[in-house]
Parts: sequence; structure tokens; C-alpha cells
Amino acid sequence: MAATGGLRTQLAPLGGPIENARVSSPPVPRMTTRKWIEYSAAVLIGNALYFLVLYPGLSPLLQHQPFKVDPGLVLDFVCCVAVYGVIRLGVAHARRHPRKTSGKWMW
Repeated sequence: MAATGGLRTQLAPLGGPIENARVSSPPVPRMTTRKWIEYSAAVLIGNALYFLVLYPGLSPLLQHQPFKVDPGLVLDFVCCVAVYGVIRLGVAHARRHPRKTSGKWMW
């Protein structure tokens, strides 16, 4: 293959050259610190909600057993997803309705 302008000449499916062809893949979104904090908070708060608030009053069928995939695990996952949804709604609301401050702390 000959180099042309820093790019390699690639062969077409029928054998003809395609000059300056680039193979591109879709961009992979990076895990930002903000998203990592949101995910971690959702998991921690969701698990606390499930194990400290819901778990004591649940029937044995809905209580998660360690190292098993059961309805309790699904309910725990739903709690975490619900908390993440609340966090995202709060962020979206804060972006749409920014607080007007005078530059001083509001405490």
C-alpha cells in the first residue's frame, strides 16, 4: 500500500484504490467525574433506602439473599434507578432555573 499525504491508500471491495479513506468509529462517551459521582450517589442512597427503610418490612420473598438473583435484588436495582432519576431531574431543574444570587453565600 502506498502512502498518500499521510494516509494510506485502501483497496475498494472490487480491487480499486480509494484515496484518503478513513475508517471511523462512533465516539465513545467518557465517564466524567460528575457522572461517576451521580452513579455512586444513586447506588449508595438506593441501597440505603432499600436495606434500611424497605427491607425490614418486606416479605421474605422480596428480601434479597446474598449471592442470588431474586426479586429482592430487582427491587434494590429499581430503588437505585429511581434515585438516579431523581438526581437527574434535580440537575435538569437546576440548569433550567438557575438561582439568582448577588455573589454572596446564601447561608
